[in-house]
Amino acid sequence: MNRTGRLALSAVLSATLVSPALAQTAPPTTDLPDVQASTYWAPNGQTYLVERAEISPDGTTIAYVAARANARRIRVEALDGSLSRTADLEDTNLRDLMWAGNGHLLLTIMTQSIDTLDVENGLMSVIAYNPRADSYETLLRNRTSVNSMGSITPSRMRTTPRVMAIVFERPSVRVRDGRLEAAVNTISFDGSCRYDLYSVDLDTAAPAREIKGVQRTEAMILDETGEPAALQQDGHIKLRRGAGWRLVPAARFGGQTSELLGMGHTGTVLVKVGEEPSARLVEVSRETGEIVNDITPAGLTDVLPIHDEQTGALLGLVGSESDGFRTHVFFNAALADAWPAVRGAFPGDDIQLASWSADFRKLVIYAERQGGSDFHLIDLDRGDSRLLAPSWAPPGGRAFDRTGTSAAIDIRRAAAARIQDPRRLCTDVRRDTP
Repeated sequence: MNRTGRLALSAVLSATLVSPALAQTAPPTTDLPDVQASTYWAPNGQTYLVERAEISPDGTTIAYVAARANARRIRVEALDGSLSRTADLEDTNLRDLMWAGNGHLLLTIMTQSIDTLDVENGLMSVIAYNPRADSYETLLRNRTSVNSMGSITPSRMRTTPRVMAIVFERPSVRVRDGRLEAAVNTISFDGSCRYDLYSVDLDTAAPAREIKGVQRTEAMILDETGEPAALQQDGHIKLRRGAGWRLVPAARFGGQTSELLGMGHTGTVLVKVGEEPSARLVEVSRETGEIVNDITPAGLTDVLPIHDEQTGALLGLVGSESDGFRTHVFFNAALADAWPAVRGAFPGDDIQLASWSADFRKLVIYAERQGGSDFHLIDLDRGDSRLLAPSWAPPGGRAFDRTGTSAAIDIRRAAAARIQDPRRLCTDVRRDTP
């Protein structure tokens, strides 16, 4: 990620989808009081309470999202004290934060600033943040590779010649030929207004189109090699077969609604069938399109899968018991072995696995109880627990109630609610630009 100057995150957010020329010098990093791990205090003495805590894959650094009213900031701290960064988002609508490798954070944000489009409630884009370099880049901004992609016809949009920095999915992360990439879905203005899959090199910010997709794509997932495995279109599931897609007949799901959630166990994709409280999670063979396994845990509702953000692997499930407390079912052996001891360390609390290191030896836990909630770091090698930061449980809801998969679902549904048909987006651009 090469930039001539450091960009203030708020400046990048305000420039998103409007103009690439609004860069500013970043404010100096603010040193916060050395209070309990990561409790953030605003200058006026009001507390920023943490609502997300994401540990890096190597287990050395934690990224926090802290909030006070509608204001948010990101804090990145190395556990050994070698790094401490703060970035103020102000009232930016942050939808998600995830690690991409150990050196980048991907921030999915909602923006209202689209000069040429008549789209209610804005659209989403992704900012890549390198904490050590303190630099930012909006994905799909740098179109070095996009400009040489064969027959793509430029749109007449003032600020973007061929593709806008709009995303319709939570990014996926993959390493290819030793290079760390983010894979994102966007719309290319090549006359067909299709949802295409792009890869973005996170060191150079250069994007390249990988797959020319189909219209009205609601979801696309990548397999363990980083290649497309399945997509959802108009409520139908399609599996990747060679260079094309094969429809899974709706009859396989008994005429019920189906929603693509991610990868299943080896050789399968995971699909939610039906609606709560009787929804099922089933695995569909990528080879045959047949349902090969129903993995719905008995006695749980609102069940969501837990997918590894770096690999896409299915690690387990989390759902709610009749008393509202969460229960985890792990397929990953390391997590399954460790969880009983972790659960026993928080008697009476409702706990959730918030994030984890790649070797599963460091786990970030969100614990909620009557009168309070907080994040803890469990170090299985040291055999101890460390309070990271206080959080809060708002009336009628939870401070943290999202696995990585549910964040992806939230983003996908929000995008679909705003753009029902990509052809409308293309029509708006062509109509509103001279």
